[in-house]
Amino acid sequence: MTAALTRLALLLTVVAAPAFATATYPTAIKTHLGLAAEPPQSCGVCHRNNVLGAGTVTTPFGTNMRMRGLVPNNEASLRTALDRMDTDMVDSDADTVTDLAELRAVTDPNVAESADGGTGGGGGTGGGSGGGGEVLPPLRYGCGASVVPGLSALAVLLAASRLRRRR
Repeated sequence: MTAALTRLALLLTVVAAPAFATATYPTAIKTHLGLAAEPPQSCGVCHRNNVLGAGTVTTPFGTNMRMRGLVPNNEASLRTALDRMDTDMVDSDADTVTDLAELRAVTDPNVAESADGGTGGGGGTGGGSGGGGEVLPPLRYGCGASVVPGLSALAVLLAASRLRRRR
């Protein structure tokens, strides 16, 4: 029985490892906004440098989405956050073009565009601070979040149970 518990704990640890739980978000953005294609940045619209995993939604756009209700693995919350971004006319890069207008124009809402199409000096959080330098809790979701939160803890408990039975 202990060998079976060991295998189960190992399996649960692998299953709880980072996975692409919200990889559907770029497609959901495309569908909700009626875009011809997914945002060219794909996961990079929220994850800086396309680095995926828990705690990596750090772009101005991603932070603004979280502040407007984006929650783990929930496309309804994504749609709600997008609608709030539209209502609030959020301009994450402070280039006077709203984030959703930039997505529709196939430009990056995190990078200010100059009149000649090059990058300007933006990069601000235009409309994202929510009032007083609001600090968001550590991120527990995103394109690389765990599929089933808490599964790692279960794996540890099973492993501890196995060790206790040996004694």
